[in-house]
Amino acid sequence: MPSDEPSPLEYARRFYYDAMVFDRRAIRYLIDLLGADRLLVGSDFPAMPREEPGARTLREMGLPEADWAEISHRNAFRWLGRPVPEADAAPARARVDAPA
Repeated sequence: MPSDEPSPLEYARRFYYDAMVFDRRAIRYLIDLLGADRLLVGSDFPAMPREEPGARTLREMGLPEADWAEISHRNAFRWLGRPVPEADAAPARARVDAPA
């Protein structure tokens, strides 16, 4: 019986997800399943040790620049209901990649 209801995947794409899982395979799966536009760089600090430098696993994956920009900062603006700055990709990448 056909349904006009959204699929479970469509429901899942309504949420944002923490990409700090420290496992490249899991991150790749989340990107492939949900899209880079649904992931955020998160932290469990101070509950658990964080990566040094922050988001190391994500940065070492060699993601396309557009995916990195979505995950590293653009999605946070969207999640907060704020406009995404137009010229933010290059400066943000430089800030995140700066040595700790």
